[in-house]
Amino acid sequence: RDFGILNTLVQPHETEYYDIPYPGSYLVDESGTVVAKFFNRQYQVRESAPSMIRMGFNLPIDLASFSHAEAGATGVTVHASLMERELHPRQRSFIYVTLELDEALHVYGDPIPDGYIKTSVVATGTEGLEFGEPQFPPTKPFKIEGIDDEFYTFDGQVEIVVPVVSTI
Repeated sequence: RDFGILNTLVQPHETEYYDIPYPGSYLVDESGTVVAKFFNRQYQVRESAPSMIRMGFNLPIDLASFSHAEAGATGVTVHASLMERELHPRQRSFIYVTLELDEALHVYGDPIPDGYIKTSVVATGTEGLEFGEPQFPPTKPFKIEGIDDEFYTFDGQVEIVVPVVSTI
């Protein structure tokens, strides 16, 4: 009651679940205020602790200390990090894909003119993992002199976040 997290959708006469909190995870600051709430469609799924700390308190976490991989080509380096050392059953975490583009480079985002290819991320894994839709940062308008098409691009350092849930 003090935190204001009781499930007000359940009425006393409807179920034995009256007067319990919404199923989820809550972050409380040092003054006792709920600063972030994490809910999933499947109430059994919970965010991992590092994920909640990064998203809820906006604190930097060194992704290199977790499972990660790196690849590169001329002008671009790609880092992918799972914000977990180990993903437990029914746990939700995130894969952070970071593109580091050289100063003169950009990649395309939405919306994209016909004939061009937008940036995409596809995550795959072993049985028992479900991947959500990648979450991209906002694009920036970009104009190429002599071309009438309007482009929206990413440049510099681009962080793309892919939700992942262990289903077993």
